[in-house]
Amino acid sequence: MNDRPYLIGLVGGIASGKSTVARAFERRGARVLDADTIAKGLLDLPDVRRELAAAFGDVETGGRVDPPKLAKAAFATEESGKRINAIMHPRVAAEVARIVGEWRAAGYRGLVVVDAPLLLEAGMRSSVDAVVYVDAPEAARRERARQRGWADAELDRRERLQWPVERKKAASDAVIPNAGTPEELEAAVDEFLKRRAP
Repeated sequence: MNDRPYLIGLVGGIASGKSTVARAFERRGARVLDADTIAKGLLDLPDVRRELAAAFGDVETGGRVDPPKLAKAAFATEESGKRINAIMHPRVAAEVARIVGEWRAAGYRGLVVVDAPLLLEAGMRSSVDAVVYVDAPEAARRERARQRGWADAELDRRERLQWPVERKKAASDAVIPNAGTPEELEAAVDEFLKRRAP
């Protein structure tokens, strides 16, 4: 019998459908932690605001950190990307550990999916039991990014600040393909759970 939750780290290229896969796990009883949501929740902490101001200048609107303004500054260059990651990654990892610890203390022993696009870059591999790569064709990812309002150049710029998708895929324990129908994706999640989960 498990004495703790089983953690799955969900990674993939930008707009690969990680959130869709996370929801599929959730429908099967998993608890989902979204690293981006956690990061946004940390932006109001005084020490975080101070560090962001020191690194990027004025990234606030109305006395609060403005996520779009921060993103524009943080993703401008490879160096600025490293700065934002150094500020936020350790805090996000600590918050994930805190939440999972609370769930474990309360008796939860099921699946926890950590939807963290930069999990591998953040050095969080050892904090999960398995890393799952969501594999979507580049053309599909570009189309989804366009639907977000991103030009192809914006996707390319952001991806240059991450590990190449093939490196992420190679570093993962399992791959869930997201190139077909919703039904095929659901079946792929079921297959992973049958083979990989305890």
